[in-house]
Amino acid sequence: MSAPTYARPTSPDEAVSAVADDPSAVFLAGGSNLVDHLKLGIVAPSTLVSVAGLGLDEITEQDGGLRVGARVRNSDLASNPQVRQRYSVLSRALLSGASAQIRHQATTAGNLLQRTRCVYFQDRTVPCNKREPGSGCPALEGYGRYNAVLGASDRCVAVHPSDMAVAMLALDAQVGVLGAGGARSLPIDELHRLPGDDPSRDTTLEHGDLITHVDLPAQPEGARSDYVKVRDRASYAFALVSVAASLTVDDDGTVTDVRVAWGGMAHKPWRATLLEDAMAGGSVTAENVRTACARELEQASPSQQTAYKLPMVTEATAMLLTKLAAGEEWTDERGDPARADPGPRDGPARPAAGRAPEGDRTGDLRRRARDRRHAAGPPGAVDGGQGRIRQIHADEVRELPGVVDVVDHTNAPRVASDADPELAILQDDRVHYRGQVVAVVLAETAEQARAAAQQLRVDYDEEPARTEFDADSEGYEPDSVNAGYETATDKGEVDAALRTAAVVVDETYRTPYEHQMPMEPHATLGRWRGEGRPTRTSRRSGSTTPPRACTRRRRRWPSSWGSTRPTCGSPRRTSGAASGPRACRTRRWRRSRWRPRSTPVGGCGCRSPGSRCSR
Repeated sequence: MSAPTYARPTSPDEAVSAVADDPSAVFLAGGSNLVDHLKLGIVAPSTLVSVAGLGLDEITEQDGGLRVGARVRNSDLASNPQVRQRYSVLSRALLSGASAQIRHQATTAGNLLQRTRCVYFQDRTVPCNKREPGSGCPALEGYGRYNAVLGASDRCVAVHPSDMAVAMLALDAQVGVLGAGGARSLPIDELHRLPGDDPSRDTTLEHGDLITHVDLPAQPEGARSDYVKVRDRASYAFALVSVAASLTVDDDGTVTDVRVAWGGMAHKPWRATLLEDAMAGGSVTAENVRTACARELEQASPSQQTAYKLPMVTEATAMLLTKLAAGEEWTDERGDPARADPGPRDGPARPAAGRAPEGDRTGDLRRRARDRRHAAGPPGAVDGGQGRIRQIHADEVRELPGVVDVVDHTNAPRVASDADPELAILQDDRVHYRGQVVAVVLAETAEQARAAAQQLRVDYDEEPARTEFDADSEGYEPDSVNAGYETATDKGEVDAALRTAAVVVDETYRTPYEHQMPMEPHATLGRWRGEGRPTRTSRRSGSTTPPRACTRRRRRWPSSWGSTRPTCGSPRRTSGAASGPRACRTRRWRRSRWRPRSTPVGGCGCRSPGSRCSR
């Protein structure tokens, strides 16, 4: 990874000038996509221009709709009450797009501008027309299960990975852009581009253009919207296909407004305009939707690996539109509402969750949170130094939608010892250090918990800070420094000590981080099954590890093997050299050479001939 310079402008105009004047400068927001590519060496900008000091992080009313700032975090956008109530398709898409950690970091503009990519884009050992135009596209002949079936070219078959962009396309969002020529607005359908002859460009923006906001227009009265994402596994993975839809029907079921966008199908979020034209003025039945999808998919060019996408997106669209027409919500493969349920699809916001009984709030708090699948939000922390808490306004937060409880020093379980202030949090009203946790919010979802924690007010009296660090250091000597070594506290010259040290670090080298699924949670599970222990990683790969020792389980002894059996009771045997999962780990013998003996021979105690026993 190269070492770019870092700039932090204080206004959007200054930021635009900083990037426009440097051909290799880039904007930096949350960095969830850009930093990965910096580590992999895919990009090497000369300057990172941070947008952290530009504001642009508010959600406001705008002409009957909402204006979303470019720096609004994905988690804040998904949990916003107005978004959940009026644009539920957007909230659903955001919650299905990534883990809570990534949603807390990623921004609205960054999500839109993430690179369109396939598995080969991040592998620098193979050619890629997106990285190096004209070098070739290995996805055409290689692994292509995720490849595009609409709008692809012989230069690139990657698909756009964003879920949020698909939902915004179905909402007819407008993107606000500030460039060297001034401010402008463009439909989100014109933001992304198909690969054509130059797949290195993902958007129509010019170098130096800065997205400042996204406008969500008012939706038709009675519109229902939702988002469906079909993927290989329920964890955070890119969509095989996804469908975002907004539907309005009149009293007799006739379609008055329908908007459908597909993800996982093309180099850009795909607006199904031919499907919409076919559905307009008709009724929503599964057969009608399938017919309309067939009209849209006439322009598809699937390969043998991607042919499955056509029936998959057709059935997903049919199920979603028929459910919207019937006023039902989408459910996952288990029949439950989508996992990260952001609230009702349309209509009034979800009522506040009931409070737990007073007597049960402390002793059984963790069990209740686990059983109800509640999420613990970002803990409330103080921004000052040492001091005392006067009051935590927890009752205000408990009344917010989705909040189950607030845990602070008044109701938290007691710990065995409070001698260490860094470990004994939530035990009293004392604040020992800046950033100390003073409260934890429990809610139905991580987004609700995060939003509630941000509204928690803490009245706090800060004590005077001690800033003269050397005042008490005179004559101080620790009891020990690294057990087994002589304690020495004399002050000396650091540079001189390094020059005379036995070992000196001249330079540190780091290899690029390589992982095809960077959004996967890191976990490995093992379970005993019969002869082996299958090991499953978060990438769904598996391996079977055989037992390392004889299980010593008694089983039926075949009479044809003789009347005397090994004392460990294991009937495992093998022909020839003992190997494989059925080989006993404590002895080896050949059935044809095995003979009963009256005296045990061999270290394991079995009655097999010594030459045939591994002990």
